Amino acid sequence: IGGILTNQIIKPLRKLTMGAQTLAGGQLSHRVTVSSGDEIGELAESFNKMAASLEVSEQSRQRLINDIAHELRTPLTVIKGTVNGIIDGVFKPDKEHLVNIKGQSELLAQLINELKDISLAESGQLKLEKTDIDITDVARRKVEQAGVMAREKGISLDIEAGKDELEIKADRIRIEQIITNLLTNAIRHTASGGKVTISVGQASIDSLKKLPQPHILLKVIDTGEGIPPEHLPFVFERFYRVQPSRDKSEGGTGLGLAIVKQMVEAHKGKVWAESQPG
Repeated sequence: IGGILTNQIIKPLRKLTMGAQTLAGGQLSHRVTVSSGDEIGELAESFNKMAASLEVSEQSRQRLINDIAHELRTPLTVIKGTVNGIIDGVFKPDKEHLVNIKGQSELLAQLINELKDISLAESGQLKLEKTDIDITDVARRKVEQAGVMAREKGISLDIEAGKDELEIKADRIRIEQIITNLLTNAIRHTASGGKVTISVGQASIDSLKKLPQPHILLKVIDTGEGIPPEHLPFVFERFYRVQPSRDKSEGGTGLGLAIVKQMVEAHKGKVWAESQPG
């Protein structure tokens, strides 16, 4: 009896205990091998699932930390290099270099603010100041503001919306943030001579299939190069870039669409992307 207890109960429990200690020591890839089909075996299986979940979470956390460090390093390196160049007499403290420092400082501040917004939204601590707003009016105002950026690139920017008000209860600042980010992203990825259109209206029956309940549908359509199908599920993730080198050269923090997703979901809405490459 003693041998049976040792083999079937004590040894498996000892493995679980050692596994827990190993996991607590930071080795999240560790798994416990218990082949029995009884309650102890089920406990070991649950333990391994928990360990796998922790490992994935830790990997995601590490990737996020690395991404943030990388994104912060870029403007900081430019600022440091320019300032050192001015101090060492390599660069003149002229308008060109000061504007460069100012631009990188603003990018850094934007990155920090956007990370804060995402963090609050993901933790459920983002407070929405909801009031009755006419989303058509908000969209028209944001199109007027984005028109400057569009004209500089030689892009046509239009809005399609009815004359009637489309009133929703939402946080006006966050809705403006959503529309601004969508328009900025579309303009950034549309070549000169292209077109960006924002449309606002009641969701169609086909669109309602993607929404939990009747909603207002806001679409931003552009004539850009399109996104390959394999990239579409990831475009709303933090720092995700379809073409990293080109996207960085065109500016942006890599957080615009991630913020759109978080703000839309905070309003109990849904956001998705559709595209045809070319």
